[in-house]
Amino acid sequence: MTMMSTSTSLFIKNGTIVSSEGEKQSDILIENGIISKIQSTNKTINLSSRESETIDASGLVLFPGLIDCHVHFR
Repeated sequence: MTMMSTSTSLFIKNGTIVSSEGEKQSDILIENGIISKIQSTNKTINLSSRESETIDASGLVLFPGLIDCHVHFR
């Protein structure tokens, strides 16, 4: 996958979102590199006025906002 331009949106649909609240099927909208909306897949995010790349995350697990920063020492 290539890095998206900061002027476009990224729409990730049908993913299983894991958060401190548990797991749920949701869509994520990222605008200008920032998560702007997380919404249940049974609701629609209006993309008609936005230039966006869409990724179908069916069968995939998403951890929005998670940064796993760790090191393995030898």
